[in-house]
Amino acid sequence: MPASSLRSGMTTIGALFSVTVAAGLLGLALEFALMQHVQDQLQAGTNAAALAGAMELIDEDVLYPGRLALLGPSAAADDVAAAQQAALQYGQVNVAGGMRIFSDVANKQPPPVAAGWLAEPLDLSSPLQPWPQAGQANALVVHAERSERWGNALPLWIGPLLGVAQADVRATATACVDQRVHGFRPVQGSVIPVVPLAALGWGSNDAWTEQAAAPAQPGVNDRYTVHYASGQVTAGADGIPEIVLCTPQYAAGQQVLAGNLGCLRLSALTTAQDFARQVQEGLRAADLIELGGQLAVPPGGTLALSGASEFEALLPSLAGNVLGVRRAWPLYLSRQSSGSGGEEFELAGFAAGSVVDAYVDNGRSCLVVQPAVLVSRTALVHAAAGWNPWLGRLCLVQ
Repeated sequence: MPASSLRSGMTTIGALFSVTVAAGLLGLALEFALMQHVQDQLQAGTNAAALAGAMELIDEDVLYPGRLALLGPSAAADDVAAAQQAALQYGQVNVAGGMRIFSDVANKQPPPVAAGWLAEPLDLSSPLQPWPQAGQANALVVHAERSERWGNALPLWIGPLLGVAQADVRATATACVDQRVHGFRPVQGSVIPVVPLAALGWGSNDAWTEQAAAPAQPGVNDRYTVHYASGQVTAGADGIPEIVLCTPQYAAGQQVLAGNLGCLRLSALTTAQDFARQVQEGLRAADLIELGGQLAVPPGGTLALSGASEFEALLPSLAGNVLGVRRAWPLYLSRQSSGSGGEEFELAGFAAGSVVDAYVDNGRSCLVVQPAVLVSRTALVHAAAGWNPWLGRLCLVQ
């Protein structure tokens, strides 16, 4: 055989070998890309399921005076069961590698959904105390697999040529509701669900906390029902006492009744139109520029904000657009006249509630509010802040 033909044959063999190797490497790269894609899908699905389930862990029983004491441990059990069911249902609509991540979870180990208590959600190294040993739950752990032990391993394309027919892919997510809320900050252009109003928080029969804790009396302080799924408000008692909030009464420029409700001026440039938007839509980042971009009470401290009494007459007409909508409500300890002839509020915390009625009484604007629980990603939490029964921040912690 001529040397040139030999060289040509060797070149062809080398080219074929190179093509084969390149094809194999490409196949392996595609295989790894597939595994990573399925891993990403699995992680996204477990994240979503954990967040959806953890939403159920905030206890709406706190809205019914005496309910928690009456139910005892069963209250936490009901919340955990609802959270686990919500996580499983959400996971069943998420797909990883063409298969629902919770298509068959009976008797799987580790269990796909488990609840527990995180004493310090802000610390990623904080250990999870499993429920029911913990006695209460504020966190939900969701685990999903495409694996041999779960009977749904991910089939491979190139792997069988190397003696590996399938691969295991796993994902775990932990979501927590942290109720140490002391304020709110807009996230990625979102509004914060806070009304530009201040309600008396403590120290009087007219205060939010005292009214919320009073026994519910049908037809007296329990006249409405809020259907939270739809936001619809209907007449009729539901066991949750309502809170009546009224602005002060004035006569010839002099205050006659102090009231337990006031309007807040978040910016010196706030107009009546701005205030109306804030009531109806929530607070934007632009509304909070003068406050450093957030509305927050320092843990253990207070926040002074100016009042806007000229907007009080607008409340009954504005409230009709937010009936049944859950919002956070700033609570004040005290209010006093400022040197400029206005008012200044000393805010000390937040609650949550839905307006169910609005009316005018002897020139005063009055709102009827039903307490609620509200979970928001815009909520700010702090280790030094106290537990807030009405508010929580939903977050992924692992």
